Amino acid sequence: MRALRALALVAPLAVAAVAVAQEGADVDGTPLTLEDLRAHQWTVELRFSTVFYPNVDSGAPDVTFVDLNGNTQSGPPFFDVYGPKHRLLSDLEVDRDLWQGFGSVSVGVALGYSEFYGHGMANSCQLPQLCFTQAPVDSSFHLVPVRLLATYRFDYFVPKHFPLVPFVRVGLDWVIYWNAESSGQISFQPSGPSENAIGMVTGVEGSAGVMLLLDDVDGDISRDALHDLGISHTYLTASYVDQIIQNGPSNVIHAIWTGGGTPPATLDLSAAYFDFGVAVQF
Repeated sequence: MRALRALALVAPLAVAAVAVAQEGADVDGTPLTLEDLRAHQWTVELRFSTVFYPNVDSGAPDVTFVDLNGNTQSGPPFFDVYGPKHRLLSDLEVDRDLWQGFGSVSVGVALGYSEFYGHGMANSCQLPQLCFTQAPVDSSFHLVPVRLLATYRFDYFVPKHFPLVPFVRVGLDWVIYWNAESSGQISFQPSGPSENAIGMVTGVEGSAGVMLLLDDVDGDISRDALHDLGISHTYLTASYVDQIIQNGPSNVIHAIWTGGGTPPATLDLSAAYFDFGVAVQF
């Protein structure tokens, strides 16, 4: 009876000891290292660009207009209304790893937003030629890029704590745009495809950049983020993006569907810019 009571007391302790011993081991009993625990499947990246300016005026003729000070000027329509300054583009991307080996391959989606503000134009100029007068009412132009992306990251040496991860990315783009005055009414624009107040343009893109690993900047914070939040790695990112957004994919489908028919006119929302951001992997 004493032996049975002793066994009853020892058995739970033995089970607990085995559980603790196996907590840091794989299913085959192989000890798990910190790098094993850092395996990731998801990447979330938040990016910003302050040098974004779409090529809306591509192929557009100069338009003569009178500004609010009474001076006569001439320039392409988008430039006249919104000026030459670049605007902020914000972008959020979520990727899922498909393959990990000599680097990693992932696919994901990204959603962005950018806006431009300026003064609208009224066709009330008294000069002999066609021209416009800059109106005191505000005009706004909004862009929402939706992108389907495939990314290759050369992160093979990350387990050895090499901090730089080059990457390349390609994708399909759908850019939704709309143009409105401060009252919500449609802004007047010169005749042509740009007079559409709302629409969508499709395109393709490619980008290349580098990620800087931050795990070793503060090892304690990195380990806490891994164990408490499940964050495997944290990076700073920088890339150069080149987008051709002129309805290229849609025009191919249109040509096939119509037997080579001329596609409808559209805005040119192509752009090339640098962006910077932060990425975390789970």
